[in-house]
Amino acid sequence: MGQITISNENEYPVFLRPKVEHYKPNAPKIKAVRMKMVSHDEVYAKLKAEGKAIDITNVDFEMPKTGRKTIDGIFSPRFGPDNDNDAPIFSCECHKTTGSARAGQICPECGTEVRSVEADLRLVGHIDIYPYFIMTYHGINALSRVIKPLEAVYTTTSKIDIKGKLVRDDGKMTIMDIYNNYDEVYYPITKLPKKYAFCSKIPVYTSKLRPFIKNGVSVSVLDVNARYQSIVTMRRDLKSISKLNGQLQVQRTLNQIQQDFIAICDHIKEQLGGKKGIIRRFMASGRIDYSSRVVIKTGPKLRPHEIEIPYTTALIIYEEELVNRYSRVKGCSIADAISACKAAAYYYDKDFAALFNDICKEKDGLWTLINRNPTINEKGLPFVKIKKCHDTYDDFTMDLPPDILTGLGADSAKAASLSHCGPLWQ
Repeated sequence: MGQITISNENEYPVFLRPKVEHYKPNAPKIKAVRMKMVSHDEVYAKLKAEGKAIDITNVDFEMPKTGRKTIDGIFSPRFGPDNDNDAPIFSCECHKTTGSARAGQICPECGTEVRSVEADLRLVGHIDIYPYFIMTYHGINALSRVIKPLEAVYTTTSKIDIKGKLVRDDGKMTIMDIYNNYDEVYYPITKLPKKYAFCSKIPVYTSKLRPFIKNGVSVSVLDVNARYQSIVTMRRDLKSISKLNGQLQVQRTLNQIQQDFIAICDHIKEQLGGKKGIIRRFMASGRIDYSSRVVIKTGPKLRPHEIEIPYTTALIIYEEELVNRYSRVKGCSIADAISACKAAAYYYDKDFAALFNDICKEKDGLWTLINRNPTINEKGLPFVKIKKCHDTYDDFTMDLPPDILTGLGADSAKAASLSHCGPLWQ
């Protein structure tokens, strides 16, 4: 007979169909992370055009009388409110009109509204040393394969004669020599564009990640801040050196700036990499959405592409599918289904186990990625199908077929991780 269609059902509330609820967990989802090479000078030019550039030029980072941070120092308030003062800072884009009393006013200089400056970890300041250049992190990595030892370029200076003049034919290369000859001599070998290999605008990352630590009268200065302060000082010296008679001083100053910049890069690498680094702790080795870490054991009856997972893992990772299905099968509300699912996580519930096993059999089933570190080849990250969950509550292992253990570099007592790949099977 088919479905009955009522053309004027909206006129009669009694005929309105009940709205079907669908439960979606509130877990954060990272879609993608992309890293790309940037030109510090191009980033600065873009920020300058938008009126968002933070020029670090002041050697002093505190005002002597008030103790407030200088607007153009390495702890510029433009990075966000002061660490020891939670009061918001109000300013226009050019920072010539400031103060909470002027909030909402339009600055006569830049034409932008005076508003509160909030902390933004993405903000980057710059120290401008133009017309001089230093090697970037990428430039050092590329040129170190061509010039050996590269350290000799920025740790020694050219010779001088008894009159104190530079010896120009001593064979000593300088940073500016490499910069001037880069396109003709070095680019054909490194294949790294010059804009990525050198910079005249040295990036200064937000002071929120390198705080000014003050406890009473005592002040603790982090090494990275000392390096930035040194670069600001060297920048001031560069501006005062004679271009005609100060070649040796320029070399020494650029060498010191280069060494300080390398130390800052090493500090950032240490913060990001290594076992205690941010990437290792919070991205690579941390838990990702809809994943589980379990111990593996052999499942001799499984086919080469099948696995069995713990009951609790199925209940937690596939909570959304189970809650919605339980609500429809039992005819209860989503709230009641969520409560039942939460309760079933503490004991073996046959209803939820049966629901999950039914989902595994429908259409193409449930497919997932499994991984066991270290991943040294493509066989270490197989794409497999979940056959079912275990029939007992206290079995917290994942059954793998013997066929894929070799590819994982594993035996029956090694740990592995499972990642929920919803979009691949829905």
